[in-house]
Amino acid sequence: MLKGFVLGDLVVWPYVAIVSEGEPLRLGGVENVWAHKWHRLDGPRVEVHHPQYPDQTYQTTPVEIRDGERCVVFCAVELSNYVYGFYQPGGADGT
Repeated sequence: MLKGFVLGDLVVWPYVAIVSEGEPLRLGGVENVWAHKWHRLDGPRVEVHHPQYPDQTYQTTPVEIRDGERCVVFCAVELSNYVYGFYQPGGADGT
């Protein structure tokens, strides 16, 4: 199971970054997540919290990127127009 904590039927992942759409972001050794195709994963939905307004929660489905030998799993939620929060199991190191 991907690391996080369980809240009812949801897995909750910690926040790792906020970026504008298209702004380069490196996750799990993969350069610029925007430059790759995101593949939706089967499994439980993940609950994430707005980093500045923790009472605002979002439920989303994890995605993965494969870049050669690397695979990174994360969630991305549009927190404001063209501003995205990124979340990973285990936090910033993605473990």
